[in-house]
Amino acid sequence: MFRTVEEPEFDSSPYPGQRCFGARVIIPHSGGVCVKCLRCGVCCQLFLVNLTEEEYRSRRYKTAFDEFVGDFALAESSGANTLEQREDGSCVYLMDDGCTIHGDRPASCRAFFCTGQEAAFSAMRDEIGEFRRRAG
Repeated sequence: MFRTVEEPEFDSSPYPGQRCFGARVIIPHSGGVCVKCLRCGVCCQLFLVNLTEEEYRSRRYKTAFDEFVGDFALAESSGANTLEQREDGSCVYLMDDGCTIHGDRPASCRAFFCTGQEAAFSAMRDEIGEFRRRAG
């Protein structure tokens, strides 16, 4: 069962069983836990963002390679399907600690929440915690 959140729905999640409200996602398959994107930009500074085949083929995102690789399997194995990064490793869409494409961000960005509890993301959450400790 979805828990009610008093925020307007602004986009839908690409993942089954999730509905987005503002920056919150209510995940019924995890006991109705509500996680929220803090919009701090730390994940945008630390991690590569892999695009799905559909996102990559749409060409609406700046990618790591200037040249489009038509074979998605080759693009994926070579890293051509990742978002472009700045010299410091941060995402090119991160400006002033905010995502300039938040409403149209890739599926992998929509799936990750540093406040979530998914086991698959525990190493990423640990890295974010370490980053925050070092930053003071």
